[in-house]
Amino acid sequence: MLDVLLTTEGTYPYTRGGVATWAETLVTRMQNVRFHLMAVVANPFVPMRYRLPQSIAGMHSIPLWGTEEPTEHLDLPFSVIYDRKLRTTPQVVRGEFLPLFERLLTQIWRPNPDSQVTAQTILELHRFFQNYDYLNALKSEEVWSLYRTAAIRRAELGLGPQANIRDLLQGLGWLYRFFTVLTSPVPRVDVSHASAAAFSALPALIAKLEHRTPMILTEHGVYLREQYLSIGNSNLTPYGKHFLLSLVSAVTRAIMLGADQVSPVAAYNFRWESRLGVPEKRLKVIYNGVDPVVFQPRPRPADAPLTVVSVARVDPIKDLETLMRAAAIVRQSFPEVKFVVYGSISVETYYQQLLAIRTELGLEEGFIFAGHVSSPAVAYQSGDVIALSSISEGFPYAVVEAMMSGRPVVATDVGGTSEAMGGNGFLVQPRQPEQMAKAIMELLADPALRREIADEARARALSYFTVQRQVDLYYKSYERLAKASDTIDLPAQVEIHLQRATALAYIGDVAGAVAQLDEALRLDPQGPTAPLVLLRLAEAHLEQGRLEEAWIASEKAEALYMLHAA
Repeated sequence: MLDVLLTTEGTYPYTRGGVATWAETLVTRMQNVRFHLMAVVANPFVPMRYRLPQSIAGMHSIPLWGTEEPTEHLDLPFSVIYDRKLRTTPQVVRGEFLPLFERLLTQIWRPNPDSQVTAQTILELHRFFQNYDYLNALKSEEVWSLYRTAAIRRAELGLGPQANIRDLLQGLGWLYRFFTVLTSPVPRVDVSHASAAAFSALPALIAKLEHRTPMILTEHGVYLREQYLSIGNSNLTPYGKHFLLSLVSAVTRAIMLGADQVSPVAAYNFRWESRLGVPEKRLKVIYNGVDPVVFQPRPRPADAPLTVVSVARVDPIKDLETLMRAAAIVRQSFPEVKFVVYGSISVETYYQQLLAIRTELGLEEGFIFAGHVSSPAVAYQSGDVIALSSISEGFPYAVVEAMMSGRPVVATDVGGTSEAMGGNGFLVQPRQPEQMAKAIMELLADPALRREIADEARARALSYFTVQRQVDLYYKSYERLAKASDTIDLPAQVEIHLQRATALAYIGDVAGAVAQLDEALRLDPQGPTAPLVLLRLAEAHLEQGRLEEAWIASEKAEALYMLHAA
């Protein structure tokens, strides 16, 4: 029986959607695995949308917003929380927390952050927050002064945008909320599995650094690319955009560096992950799968009106405006055709805009928002053609589900859509309603063509995109990674010296800590933890003012890490 830590963010078990479906598939269908779930959620009041199966041995939710105390989600006695607050004195903040916070800011603001340093800093912050109070540290006068001074100085040197007081408060607020994840203890497991290269993946990264737990990362879309699109199109100020993108980029790169296997759901994502420093041999595509028993072809009634179905949430990224404008064109030649969108409203303001456009185009009777559907299979079976008009996708479940349901697809050529379709169906360029309308009309006019494409699509889905194939490939990855980690056996004496070094550093005996780290390095000079030992050694040398020794240790750490990653 394998123990696997699964981390999610804004999806399973709180919100339905493609990633949540993927996570539910793993925890309900995989045999011989106990899952330990850590779920980052917007606030503590979001209700669960899924009933947790028995395979989940433990569940820990981390709300980013909606709490006064960042430790509210922790199951800690009041005495422990109170003791941490008492011990987080200004002296502790200045002596222990500020150096870590300053190092984190340095990496966030670097054009090319050192992911090794970022990862090690995140680990040390996690260790700090297991003993001291998160709120008292991050909301201290010392932290605010350091952050504000550094941001103003960067702007004066032309290294970043200028910031007003509101910008600065917002930036520090993001750090305060997003890094709440670091307050949670991380369970010891055989493998960690992160569902996104986001802040929710930090427990998996910590497990890798602290316990040498192998880590697998699944990229459904490309998290960093999606953040660039979202933040770039937001109403944030120049400083806000710069700081938030820098923060997300630094964290994402550190997570990519720590992952033993990065499994995008489509090979399309390779180019981004390669640019982020993931070696090709650590990239392994695992396609999303669907259940061929649930998604089966069903003939439509002979007298049913022609129907184009889209299964998509009402969200700007799904670009339903393009589908609506395509519908207006199609109905000029096929006035009886109905367009039906099945999906919940994700962005209310966007929905209202769509309603206004629908009225403008005179589509009140021809374009229907049917809302959330409890059975997507029934939704696909109700259509003659399935349409997807997204401007960004990872590996779209909607396309694979439609193919498995034996329906022809017209979709925009974004993300892994073309990879899923494999030439079965019509690909059009995003934001081109004329192209989409032309493809839909070609299918509506030719029932034989619809049947031919549908049969080929179903055959392809059965070959590549079954849920059993997805589960089998992930289980084999878990087994392989767990087995590989079992071969790493650090000498017990190394562990002892590392623990002694931590204790000596805690009481201020830097020279004693250096001696213990030197001894740990002597016993295991090129092992898996040697890079981290060297980084701790570099920090200790810096505290003693031994700059050349610190530089040499840092260079050795980077070289050894690259050797292990190769």
